[in-house]
Amino acid sequence: MAAFTDSDGTCLFNLNDGKRELVNGAEAAQALVDKALAGRDHTAITRICLSNKSYDEGAAGAIAEALSKMTSVTEADISDVIAGRPEDMALRVLAAICGGLAGRSLSLIDVSDNAMGEKGVNACRAALEGQRETLSALRMCNDGLSASAMEAVRDLLVAGDVPTRLTQLHFFNNMSGDGGAKALAQILPHCPQLRDLRFSGTRAGRPGSVAVANALAACPAATSGRFVSLDLADNTFGTEGAAALATVLRKQANLTLLSLRDGSLEDEGMVAVANALRGAAPALRSLDLSANDCTGACAKAVARAVASCTKLEYLGLEENDGFGSAGAVKLAGVLGGLKQLQRLQLGQCSIGTRGAVALAKSLEGLDCLTSLELNGNAISEEGMYGFTEALGAAGKLSALGEMDDNNAEASEEEEEEESEEESGDEAEAEEETEEAAADASVDELTAALGGVKM
Repeated sequence: MAAFTDSDGTCLFNLNDGKRELVNGAEAAQALVDKALAGRDHTAITRICLSNKSYDEGAAGAIAEALSKMTSVTEADISDVIAGRPEDMALRVLAAICGGLAGRSLSLIDVSDNAMGEKGVNACRAALEGQRETLSALRMCNDGLSASAMEAVRDLLVAGDVPTRLTQLHFFNNMSGDGGAKALAQILPHCPQLRDLRFSGTRAGRPGSVAVANALAACPAATSGRFVSLDLADNTFGTEGAAALATVLRKQANLTLLSLRDGSLEDEGMVAVANALRGAAPALRSLDLSANDCTGACAKAVARAVASCTKLEYLGLEENDGFGSAGAVKLAGVLGGLKQLQRLQLGQCSIGTRGAVALAKSLEGLDCLTSLELNGNAISEEGMYGFTEALGAAGKLSALGEMDDNNAEASEEEEEEESEEESGDEAEAEEETEEAAADASVDELTAALGGVKM
């Protein structure tokens, strides 16, 4: 986790000098404290960063003493401070450091990368407790948060019907499972100001994932369209969860990042999500729908959604094995409108020569595109010549990533067998492009009429 920065450094107490080390003893810690303070008054400090070093009890005690004098602190980064320490010592270190922050009105707390579990949550109680009225950002990533640990977090954040002030809530790469997801689902209704949610890589199964999706759909922040970033990757939403997420996405005009990677959406769920996004997320810059077991059957809906997200800088659809050339042709029909696109990922999608060539041709004029990932597809050896020629003509050959996993033994005969279907796909893609242009014209006309006085 990056250290807090300040243009002149006057408010920052930072022990993260970029050097990972074990800090043993009060004397060693005091030397770090003195250097970080650089003669400044303790009470001038508003932000602290202790990250990237591992402290023993003696060091933690010295740091806690210094923190106790920093009465103006509002932001605390205490991520990655117990690496390599035995559990008992690690818990005492966390308790000591958080004890030094007791009584502060904190707006941001980052305790990521501390492998804390439920015991660690309780060790951090002195810093976490009583912050409902001030805490706007909480980051607890890669902490080994089990279901019981998430329940402990819920109990610290939720009190009856009292709303939190949280705008950012990050839980990534934990071990929460369904129980932890359900605990999060109980937190969300109490977060009316939430704008940035990260709940990914937490091993949530279908029951927990659907619980989160349903809670999001009913969350005041969702119904009021507050979300800017939603990272919900690596959860098992399925079609039921996708339907609930679609309800959320229809209202998020300010959304800039959406990741539903590895969400088990399948075609039906992907169509629901894509239809919800179409025209509803004009500010979207990053969209990741990779690894969702999707086929070309959802490509039409995906293409229409993508066409309406003209500010996209990143589009991820890789590891959708059934997407194929049919899906690639549909997508190619709308890519020309994404003038800000920088990265396009379509690896391992079973795309053949026809789809690859269609994609290559569609990239002409996309001046911002610097990365094209198509590895792991099925472009025949002969087809690679036509593909790279088309890519060169579009001026994007340098954007192509490694192709060492491409199935160059794919049969041209198989491509010919698909030609009739894919020719129809190309015509449909052109029709969708014209439809998208017509929609844009209608939008422009509507906007223009809005300024005319009748």
